[in-house]
Amino acid sequence: MTAIVADQIVMGDYYLVGIGVLSIVSFICGAMVCAIIFNWCRRRGLRSRYANVLLMEGLLMLLFGLLAERLTIPGRELVFVPVLCFTMGLQNAIITKISGAQIRTTHVTGMITDIGIELGKVAYVNRLAGSTPVAGSRGKLFLHTSLVALFAIGGVIGAVGYLALGFAVLVPCALLLVLASHQPLLADLGARVEGHA
Repeated sequence: MTAIVADQIVMGDYYLVGIGVLSIVSFICGAMVCAIIFNWCRRRGLRSRYANVLLMEGLLMLLFGLLAERLTIPGRELVFVPVLCFTMGLQNAIITKISGAQIRTTHVTGMITDIGIELGKVAYVNRLAGSTPVAGSRGKLFLHTSLVALFAIGGVIGAVGYLALGFAVLVPCALLLVLASHQPLLADLGARVEGHA
């Protein structure tokens, strides 16, 4: 998006510049909201600090999947872009938190870079004695290669699903996120009820 904004500034298409800036700002807002929710829960010792963000993401996806087809107004991208980018910001930030900043799930450039770095380490010939040898991590290589492959597979499934179902293809994924978030939320709710009893 940043590249598109820069390109369209030069090309003079300021509508696309605006859409690009809206995308970036919405993504940042999603990551920011994730951090606020996560830290609020963490400071209170809640087990649902990840689940709350997943629940929000799942509910946004569910609403979008159910309602997007009905929105046929001109300029609907001005609604779609912020919602989708905000949700991607939530997703990327929570996975960054969960993985300790090792994984980003909404883009692959970092993972492809990590694949190249690990391949370079694996291919490196350690000739210098007495220094710490360079060693690639086959585990990291497998993880990042698997994630890139899954990203591509998910893209194909999403495109095929969209052609068959439209935006409703998001509904099963959204329900899966809501389902995944319920156990820690119920545990925190149960602890709160016990604390008041």
